[in-house]
Amino acid sequence: MGCPRIKEILARITIGAIELLRDIYYGAALYPELWKWETVKKDISEMKKIGMNTARIGEFAWSTFEPKKDQFDFTILEDTLKELEKQNMYAILCTPTMTPPIWLTAGETNMMHQTNEGLTFIHGARQHVCTNNPFFRDRARVYAEKLAEFLKDYDNVIAVQLDNEFKAHVGPCYCNNCKNEWHKWLEKEYQDIQLLNEKWTTKIWSQEYTSFDQVVIPKKTAFLHNLSLEEAYTRFTHDLINDFAKDQADTIRQILPIPITHNSSFAFDLDNVGLFENLDFVSFDTYVDTPTAFVMNSSYWPNIKKDVAAHILMETSTSYPGHIKEYRKIHPKGFVEAESFITYASEGKGFLFWPFRQQKGGIEQPHGSVVSSWGEPTIGYQASQNIGELLSKTKDLLLKSRAIQPEIAVIYSDRAKSFLNKENGGALDYRKALTDYFDYFVKNGQRASLYNEKSSFDQLKLLCTPFMHHISDSFRNRALEFVEKGGIWLIGPMSGDRTEEHQWYTDTGLGKLGRILNVEGMMQFPSMETEIKAKFEGQTIFLRNMVTAVSGAAGAKVLGKIDSDEFGEGLAFLFEKQVGKGKIVFIGADLVDAEEQSLNHLVIQKYVEELSLKHEAVQTGASVLDFERRDEDGTIQHWLVNFSGEESNFVLEKEMVDIISGQPFGKGKHTASPYKYYVFID
Repeated sequence: MGCPRIKEILARITIGAIELLRDIYYGAALYPELWKWETVKKDISEMKKIGMNTARIGEFAWSTFEPKKDQFDFTILEDTLKELEKQNMYAILCTPTMTPPIWLTAGETNMMHQTNEGLTFIHGARQHVCTNNPFFRDRARVYAEKLAEFLKDYDNVIAVQLDNEFKAHVGPCYCNNCKNEWHKWLEKEYQDIQLLNEKWTTKIWSQEYTSFDQVVIPKKTAFLHNLSLEEAYTRFTHDLINDFAKDQADTIRQILPIPITHNSSFAFDLDNVGLFENLDFVSFDTYVDTPTAFVMNSSYWPNIKKDVAAHILMETSTSYPGHIKEYRKIHPKGFVEAESFITYASEGKGFLFWPFRQQKGGIEQPHGSVVSSWGEPTIGYQASQNIGELLSKTKDLLLKSRAIQPEIAVIYSDRAKSFLNKENGGALDYRKALTDYFDYFVKNGQRASLYNEKSSFDQLKLLCTPFMHHISDSFRNRALEFVEKGGIWLIGPMSGDRTEEHQWYTDTGLGKLGRILNVEGMMQFPSMETEIKAKFEGQTIFLRNMVTAVSGAAGAKVLGKIDSDEFGEGLAFLFEKQVGKGKIVFIGADLVDAEEQSLNHLVIQKYVEELSLKHEAVQTGASVLDFERRDEDGTIQHWLVNFSGEESNFVLEKEMVDIISGQPFGKGKHTASPYKYYVFID
């Protein structure tokens, strides 16, 4: 058969890293445990017909493959993999630990997930078990071993996905087992209880502890818990779910050398950088319905693992997501095809739908699919077919080229997310705030990446760190090195003003950053329902959320001052400071207009223009994004897409041919219809 052997996949070296995914994958989730065999065969044949080459299987099938303890039966899986092999198709297999069977959970109340209000889950739905429970972990390990042994005979299985969407439906667990693990984690993290008391300032409200086993878990209380305790419990939860993933991955690797991943998401409470350090490549799920939200995904996940940009979009919808309690809107015509185009252009190696055949039962019956539960095409079928046709024309280009990183990056941090969502002032949400901030780039046709706190800044010219309350020493030092070499670092809004334990600094208000900026007379105050007028380069604006302003910053150029008779008159909230060959720009507030619309883009735009960050061969209009790729000969490819529901335009500096349509485009301005895409070779 034509599928690559796993040993060959692991042996091929490219660009300093193992190339784990050497083909281009397109497919959908298949559930052979739910359907008669003839239906499964028909679905596989239909997948092949529309250009799909990959099926994802098994994430909910524990009770099918292990109906009783230690009684494994992979017959259905065996038949399915052989049928896929006949069609020269790949498979991604999953461990089903998201949905433990009743034989595992019956009578095991100590195994079940417990909420901060003390509610203990019962069997049913999914994610009802505490993943830190020793017996559960043992059974998950046994299942992983049996699955790995079984997969030894199947060369068309390209990867294993661990579990499914960690923390999609649950937050931290507060059971007794987690309490015991929490105390062990604290002792390892702080070593001395007095150090914990000092870092958390536990003298407030007489919260001091004399031993680690006294430290409470933050269950529901009369008012609010110590913020440092809440942050620590989040880190603890992240560390233990990452440990669970590592345990499963290590178990499989001892038996089978196969790439291992997990399907994460912006929506879940995880430390994604820590999670994927122990896995081989990144996968994600997304069901967003706006261009900016989708582009953020394709700008973030390729940058999670150093030197491994290849990733898979493991789940998205052909037309609309949803479940019995939530009907969702249908994607506009062309939206889904544009999603796939952006995914592949951004170094995505795979684009998979959920599901192929509509669920005939359960709570996700109203979810979009490729074919209906009765086997006929759905409203998403045509989009699925169009993507197959797109790949038939672009696959060779993708296999022989690599994505070029933009020169602008915005930091998206799971730690910053935790800080802002815990101290949200009653209205703020990190994901929404970052989406609003990133919206400028998408709507203005300006490519930017989303980096994490450990990303390298080597290729950048502009670094943005909005809504990042805590800036660690290591991050600050790397950012300063970037600035000294000529980069521009935009800090803010609401950034750099808290310690690692989510407390105020007691010097300058900004700690070491404040000393670097030489700030004096710093004030910080909320402006949620207070009109604070200001001036930015002569333009009247308003300041929102938490405002940071200073009376002075030696050596800095003030760009914005408060213009209010009542609050902070004359204080600087926005200034730039030359550092080495570059600049640090401090933005001390969310900027809005009189109608509360964001104006943060005014600062971004100022420095984008100063750096002249525009393509030479292709100029893009509103919402037209140019995903540049470089082939093996150094030739530049321009993957252009108008990712909006309105017409837009682009300008070519010379005549080029669109590889997809074969149509020549002359030098000059061209109109792009909604969700239209092109591939030009420079």
